[in-house]
Amino acid sequence: MPGVVRVGVGHGLPDFLTPLFWDVDPASLLPGHESFVIERILNYGDIPAIRWMWQRFSDDAVTAVVRNSRRLTRKAATFWALVYDVSPGEVRSLAKEEWTGVSAGRS
Repeated sequence: MPGVVRVGVGHGLPDFLTPLFWDVDPASLLPGHESFVIERILNYGDIPAIRWMWQRFSDDAVTAVVRNSRRLTRKAATFWALVYDVSPGEVRSLAKEEWTGVSAGRS
């Protein structure tokens, strides 16, 4: 994703984010897998993770993930669509035929 990293911010993931990436090598994610990093933070991140994401990635990059990701949980997709003022009809994870995310309880 070109243009997603804010100018002047270092590369790589901070240590406090590594638990969100239990199934991959966190050192291999940035640069190159920005959408995946944003998805994990939107699905599982806490306040410090979200703050880091907001410092690291542009609003346009996060909004693009909210719109286009098929891996957001329904709960996360609904919440972040409200935060970023994206119509539910524009959120791929909320389209029944597209949804492949992991359920985070009742949605």
